[in-house]
Parts: sequence; C-alpha cells; structure tokens
Amino acid sequence: MPGLARFRDRFGPPTAARPADPAVCERYAARLPAALIEEWRESGWAAYADGRLWLVNPDDYTEAMDEWLPDLCADPDTRPLVFARSAFGDLLVAHDADSTGQLNVHYGRFVDLVAEPDDFLDLLLDLPYLADALDGDLAAQAVLRAGPLAADEMFAFQPALALGGARHLDHVVKVKMEPHLAILVQLFDAITFE
Repeated sequence: MPGLARFRDRFGPPTAARPADPAVCERYAARLPAALIEEWRESGWAAYADGRLWLVNPDDYTEAMDEWLPDLCADPDTRPLVFARSAFGDLLVAHDADSTGQLNVHYGRFVDLVAEPDDFLDLLLDLPYLADALDGDLAAQAVLRAGPLAADEMFAFQPALALGGARHLDHVVKVKMEPHLAILVQLFDAITFE
C-alpha cells in the first residue's frame, strides 16, 4: 500500500500485531481497497507510530458502529466499516461507497475526510493531521507517561471532554476501549455530521 509504506518509512514498522483472519479479509475485499486488505494479510491488525494509529478488524467495531451511527448501519451491505482507529479511540470509517470519515468520539462528530481510503493513508503523512486530528503529539506523551496501549485499550480524558474535561496530558487515562466507547456515546443527543 503506497501510503502505508510511506507511513511505515516515517513512523516505523507495525507493532502489537495479531494475524488477520483470512475469512475477514475475504469478506471485505469488495468493499475496501485491495492494498488495505493486502496490508492486513501481510502485517495483520497492528499499531503504527507507537500506537497513534491502529489498523483494525471491522468486525470488532460492529457494535460500536450500531451505537454511534445507527441510521447508517441499517443495511449490512452498505454499513460503515471501521478500518483504523487512533490512540484516543477516534474511528476511521469507510462509508458511502468510496469515502472515508473520522468519528471523533470525544466530541460526537463525524467528519468526511477524503474520497478514498487510499487517499486517507496519504493524509496520514501530513504531520499536522496526525498531530491535531488524531491527537498524535498528545498520544506520544501519554505513551511515555502510561506505557503503550494494548489492542483493546485507548487513551481517554477524565473527566470526558463532553462533560467539561480538559484536553491536557494531566487528564489522560488509559481505558478499555469497548466499554469506554459505549459510555461516551451516551453523552451525546445526536452525532454531528460535518
């Protein structure tokens, strides 16, 4: 995958990898870029850039998508697919037949980013995007303080930003991702689409 290869060149090889299930790769081959599927097959589901970005199994996020974006998940053939996530739990989603968006779980916002998931991987090479939108700099500091994340963990803010918490290292904690996403979604009346 050209974008991911350049990302690896800049931020190092994948870590915390677990093998990708061949059946999952096959199931999503028609809906996700071939290069992404090939990366799953080659490197598995793994962390990059010291855990600032994770390539993930979409099946692990089915329940989260049902909670966060229920209207978009009604049709199993077109439901949004989470293919990556940030250290802070923001979900990177392929949707609408060839576009990519970011679900910011701390602000209850879904932002359309680029037309193709491959283009999104190129966007990751933009250091301001990694630092700002994916909280890459704060994640790097959090890793130094709390240690690296496991595949089922994320960094969160205590108290949650939606409850008036501060986006500052002193308020960052390591949490289990699945239950924390289930808590955060309850803090928003509706998800804002931008």
